[in-house]
Amino acid sequence: MADILHRAGLPDGVFNLVLGKGSVVGQAILEHPGIDALSFTGSRGVGEAIAEIAGKRMIRCQLEMGGKNPLVVMDDADIDIAVECALDGSFYATGQRCTASSRLGPVVDRRQLENNLRYVDIARNEGAELVCGGGLIERPTPGFYMAPALFIGTHNDMCINREEVFGPVASVIQVAHFDEAL
Repeated sequence: MADILHRAGLPDGVFNLVLGKGSVVGQAILEHPGIDALSFTGSRGVGEAIAEIAGKRMIRCQLEMGGKNPLVVMDDADIDIAVECALDGSFYATGQRCTASSRLGPVVDRRQLENNLRYVDIARNEGAELVCGGGLIERPTPGFYMAPALFIGTHNDMCINREEVFGPVASVIQVAHFDEAL
């Protein structure tokens, strides 16, 4: 994206892509006196810390934290297309899409894997029915792999439906009509 914007003629400094560990690069960006505004996508905890610092510095701040993205399938839907969309939305892009309805694949590190497995346990304890997946996968290649989990029998009050898991975990809430889904 940075290359495309550069080749399209966007003036230098309008868009900057800086890669690195958030606790190092992110902190430096947040504290730099030349930064007047920032946008952050990530966890609620980090977002709260960023908002506090941005508020003290009196700089503009836009945050997207812990989103839950629903997919609504109605009775008149083409079921084959709906299933394809649900699978793509729930189990695609190895956990790197905040806009996905859920995610699939190896997660970034052991801490995230343990957090994902904790959400599976919480969902079970709250009464959600695990239809498939939800466990560790051992692979010849080292990594943090988890079988995609699908829960049914869930409702809006469950943690699994209120908090962003950021792992291969999807849940189904059955509703009677569109207004209830909305």
